Amino acid sequence: MKNMRKLLLMTILFWCLPIISHAAIVSFSPREKIMQQNETVEVSVWLDSELEIINTVQGEITYPKDYLRVEDIITGGSALDVWMVEPQVTVEGGKIMFTGGVTEGGYVINAKLFTIVFTGTKTGETEINLDVEKSQVLAYGDEKPEPVEIKVKPSAYVINPSDPYKINITSTTHPEENIWYGNNKLSVQWENTGALDYSYILNKNETKEPDSAPEQETGSKTYENLTDGVYYFGIKQKVSDDDWGQTTFQKFLIDTTPPDNLQALIGQTPEGLDGQFFVSFSAQDSVSGVTSYTVQEGKHIYENLSSPYTIQDQDKKQIITITAFDKAGNETQTEVQYNGQGRSYKKSILFIVILVVIVIAFFVLSKRRRKIK
Repeated sequence: MKNMRKLLLMTILFWCLPIISHAAIVSFSPREKIMQQNETVEVSVWLDSELEIINTVQGEITYPKDYLRVEDIITGGSALDVWMVEPQVTVEGGKIMFTGGVTEGGYVINAKLFTIVFTGTKTGETEINLDVEKSQVLAYGDEKPEPVEIKVKPSAYVINPSDPYKINITSTTHPEENIWYGNNKLSVQWENTGALDYSYILNKNETKEPDSAPEQETGSKTYENLTDGVYYFGIKQKVSDDDWGQTTFQKFLIDTTPPDNLQALIGQTPEGLDGQFFVSFSAQDSVSGVTSYTVQEGKHIYENLSSPYTIQDQDKKQIITITAFDKAGNETQTEVQYNGQGRSYKKSILFIVILVVIVIAFFVLSKRRRKIK
């Protein structure tokens, strides 16, 4: 409940733009990388607030859409625990926009905000950067949030032609490399090219190579009871009696845990905004990240919503159900009881107006009677 009140407060404070300035550093990891065409790379966005207590972060990341294609954005494990705008690619492409915050406020010391999964689509040199003019970091001030000066460390990538000796890897349980699955049993297959031997490894380190000891099983491998996370299957083949070819990597995403800490709180807009009652909600998911919410009000279900949600029937008492989904389809629910505050509010105003009219009419009639006497 305390976190939700902070969330409501942050939504209001976000629009305050004072003129005091400090400093914060936004960087990307890896800073430099040589990759191949059609290869995927995970680029993490990091923030160092330099001893400033951070409230809100808003940003616009730029990338060359002719050279890089966004496959996924992973918010699990972020230093930001509330998203007003989840990281998303703009309609025209080439830009990723986001707005998030720290409900309690805190130091963000070289912490990850989220990870972008890119695929190199065209050979050449590219750069990923942050548009400072369209971004801002707000720190807690004495009375209201204060903007922080932003320094950026962009990243540079070189995309080379594809490796002709790359091994074709597939999976019957996790067919898409950049989609999260709620299945902790992984089955991997690869095309047997008639190589002398194969060596492979599955782990959570994307750069760890398999050793040079041949495996007994070839053509397929099954792993069971895997924990949640991002896995990399690396495989190489022996192309002669002494030489091993380059390692081919394939990524697999597993998330069997539903979102947690789903909280909801009923609030009311100021009278100048019609005094409408709404539900503000937020959930966390440390693996794949929360991707969407649904709200059920009475018999009606509203999908793909973001917080806050304006209650449709302001007069009717009812239970409102909020469901949070992560990228693997896992879900969790919570309920909040709306007591028809809108109805009681409107009736109380009407009652006061009627009472005032009656009192005025009573005095007018009394004066008229006295004049007649």
